[in-house]
Amino acid sequence: MIEAERFCVNLGDAAAQAKAYAQQLGVPYAFLCNGRELLFWEWRREAYPRALKTFFRQDDLERRVPVPALEEQRRIVGLLARAEGIVRLRREARRKAVELIPAIFIDMFGDPATNPDAWPREPLSAVAQVISGVAKGRKLAADEAVELPYMRVANARDGYLDLVDVKTIEIKCSEVE
Repeated sequence: MIEAERFCVNLGDAAAQAKAYAQQLGVPYAFLCNGRELLFWEWRREAYPRALKTFFRQDDLERRVPVPALEEQRRIVGLLARAEGIVRLRREARRKAVELIPAIFIDMFGDPATNPDAWPREPLSAVAQVISGVAKGRKLAADEAVELPYMRVANARDGYLDLVDVKTIEIKCSEVE
């Protein structure tokens, strides 16, 4: 965005107007010019515009920054458009999966709120032994403690138990069944 104030003696006076224009346009910087001075302002990062020591003509910039041929630019745009399409499809797939997973559960087991398949309801204690865990790191006297192996989440693998690295824990002798 360029703010040109031909008759403005002090470019600082034009800064407020330039910032307002830049904010309105959503651009991160502004050039301020009065025909004699040229200032550059990255208004989101800098408090005030600063003098620009060098400014290149368009043909100078084109010589310094290689611009690909039009065919190459089109190829790049095509690649980016395809990538954007893939990202969009992935977002749609994720959204559909979020909607589909609860539906699959209800299809397989019925709605847990209404229990249409009349699955039996039992307290957990009727089908499993419920015990509380032992706290790790307790300081126990040597004569009242025993060291035993214990199962960790890390030991449970997909379809089997990995017992290569079994840890032990100290517990009170009275807690051993």
